[in-house]
Amino acid sequence: MNSAEYKITIGMPVYRVEDYIGATLARVLEQDMDGIEVLVVDDCGGDGSMDVVRRMQHEHPRGAGIRIVRHPENRGAAAARNTIIQQARGRYLFFLDSDDLITPTAMSTLYRAAEQAEAQVVYGSMTVCDGDVERYSVVLPDLTLAGEDALTAYIYSDVRKNLPDSSCNILMRTDFLRRYDIRYPDFRVGEDLMFNEQMQPRVTKAVLLSAVTYYYVRHPGSLMNFQHRDVIDIEEVYQSFRYSALQKDYCSAMRHKPYFGGKCAKTMKAVFYSACGILKHRSQLSGTVSDREIRDTMRHPATLSEILAFKQQRGINLVFWLMGGLPPTLSVWLMTMVGRRKGYIK
Repeated sequence: MNSAEYKITIGMPVYRVEDYIGATLARVLEQDMDGIEVLVVDDCGGDGSMDVVRRMQHEHPRGAGIRIVRHPENRGAAAARNTIIQQARGRYLFFLDSDDLITPTAMSTLYRAAEQAEAQVVYGSMTVCDGDVERYSVVLPDLTLAGEDALTAYIYSDVRKNLPDSSCNILMRTDFLRRYDIRYPDFRVGEDLMFNEQMQPRVTKAVLLSAVTYYYVRHPGSLMNFQHRDVIDIEEVYQSFRYSALQKDYCSAMRHKPYFGGKCAKTMKAVFYSACGILKHRSQLSGTVSDREIRDTMRHPATLSEILAFKQQRGINLVFWLMGGLPPTLSVWLMTMVGRRKGYIK
């Protein structure tokens, strides 16, 4: 197919997913619409994942739609997705993790909504699974958000009203991403959230759909937040600190926006969750992290006077400001108490 005829590029970084990639690709190749390019980035996992991809490329009736790009060495998911943005031939781009699944009508559902609304992005709903067992669904309202800041104002209107942090299950105009040079930062964790931090404020037309289009599959051994390990490299903690600082930088850039209070609340909630992960696993670290360092990661991006003037989420922002402003020992004690109450620390 001529590249100009592709409606959608489905981008898939592939790294050590030999047991799952076949099922994921099968769902992609069984979509109920034509005009789909499957762009697979071989990120040098060293297992049999790419053997499965190449076999399906040659043997599946629609395998000719698979295009493989190989990195010279393992560079991580962020770099793989940047390669996909650079090389995608479709009018729209959809990221799919290579161990998750999509519904048979996912692409046609998202594509139809994008074309009808002339939207830059379309979000589908998702179901979370443990292996083959469906656990719960994250169902969005059927909603069109038009105008500057309409999407971001919706996202930050309620600290509990979340679009998923993942950048999967979003159909995005490829030329939109390229026009604003939206890319993934060089992080091994949290790259999805940082991508969304760049993308969402630039959207002037978004569609949310209640239709489930994606199955996020939690596999054994894929636990998040430091996993279950006897020893955790202290460098992971300092990477977490750097990541939190970048989140707050993005937040500070929004201080002139009417939703700044909601943005601060969601940002600090994510930083607090990360800090609780450090406290929870502190005894397993390969080095020492001080109370002061943990306190400092909770420094609020807004001043106290700004928080007192917030019309959104003033109370929760005051709690987070206090965590970052108390003496280190008291700050860590407060974080631990709140973290235990929320179930983040057990």
